[in-house]
Amino acid sequence: MHKTILFFALLIAVACPVTGQTPPIYDVKGQLDKESTGTATFVVDRAGNVTGTMRLDSPNVVEAKLAGTIKDGTWTFAYPFQMPDQKCSGIANGNARVTPDLKSVSGTVTIMGG
Repeated sequence: MHKTILFFALLIAVACPVTGQTPPIYDVKGQLDKESTGTATFVVDRAGNVTGTMRLDSPNVVEAKLAGTIKDGTWTFAYPFQMPDQKCSGIANGNARVTPDLKSVSGTVTIMGG
């Protein structure tokens, strides 16, 4: 079963504390010009470091290697993404507020690329 996340800038997901377990898959939705949907899988280690992957499938394919750190309830991130169909790539960076139970994230992102 996938968990659902809603975010407002594109390329934000939720964190899940994992200690040797298989990380869950999260449904991802975002709004830029159109709604984008896909999935993300990632973990947060004891130091708050986020690692994982995300793939948006609609309306365009976007693949990303998630990264960043969660500290004091804020995920500060900068990670690369690729849009293989358009043959372009870039960096997504920003900050997102993470709930104490790590099940919800909201924030903003800046997307740079060509």
